[in-house]
Amino acid sequence: MTINQQLEIAGILLNSTGLSILDAARLICELIEETPQRSLPALQHCRHAIRLAAKAMQLEEQTVTFAEAVSYSIDAKSHRRPRTLREIRSVSLQMLKDMPEFGSKALRSITTEDCQALLNMRERTPRQFFKARTILYGIFSFGVKQGWCAHNPVTRIEQPQVCEKEIKPLTPEEIGRIKRMARKKENRPCRAAIGLMLYAGIRPYEVTRLCWKDINFEDRIISLRPRHTKTGGSRHVHIPPVLERCLRQCRPLDDEQPICPPNWERRWRAFRLSAGFTNWQQDCLRHTYASYHAKYHRNFSLLQMEMGHRSADLLRTRYLNMDGITKQDAYLFWR
Repeated sequence: MTINQQLEIAGILLNSTGLSILDAARLICELIEETPQRSLPALQHCRHAIRLAAKAMQLEEQTVTFAEAVSYSIDAKSHRRPRTLREIRSVSLQMLKDMPEFGSKALRSITTEDCQALLNMRERTPRQFFKARTILYGIFSFGVKQGWCAHNPVTRIEQPQVCEKEIKPLTPEEIGRIKRMARKKENRPCRAAIGLMLYAGIRPYEVTRLCWKDINFEDRIISLRPRHTKTGGSRHVHIPPVLERCLRQCRPLDDEQPICPPNWERRWRAFRLSAGFTNWQQDCLRHTYASYHAKYHRNFSLLQMEMGHRSADLLRTRYLNMDGITKQDAYLFWR
């Protein structure tokens, strides 16, 4: 076949594309120049590159907007606790409000720089930045799983250093005030919940999800199932004698009843104020339990299991504060 015949056939093939023979030649040259290292003959190399480019373009079109990704990821987390869902929804909607144009961006096209700019739109404390970054990371991780983006751009954003506030355990005098107030007639409905937080290290939000049927008096075990716990894992906490006496005195006839009485939040707040605690720290009773447990039992593995921690690091660095607690204090706490 002569050169003229080849040019004529090439012109016919290119006729429907709107490209000239010269345009086609330039594109082929550019393709080869962009991928100079090749092990295949030129024609096979170009075909391979075109197939890869076609797949990449298909993937680019297979995406959703950031606003859609937010909505879908929240729906996928419907099994999470209501409080957690409210927090995720609130922070996500706040970000969309801070940068409205971000919502219409294709998820696949969003860069690390875009995410950094979004997080910097609002003045945040290190803890707030940590939380917002975590939620944004979760949205993109869900997008990666769905094939809406190739990678998570939030990975390259540095986590801020969050300094935890020191939570001191209660003193023997403060513990005594709580126990005396709990014995008063008007506070007896709250006594079991307070006992579980103080003598079993149950978190405040966990105790609101417990019913009396979750307490096994025969085996002296409190069963916390995934729906009860903060981390979504289950754990068993042993009931010490001092707590068992309290629970048996408060136990109702119907084990289906919740541990916490109606209007628990209002009652618990009023209880603390009446006991003289005007500046109450969240999880204070849990920290008290951990510190007195460690001082008395000296068994960190057992305490880690009772607290439900996957690692002993958190227990040692944040929860244990035995300064000022004597052996006698710890003995009296448990006896």
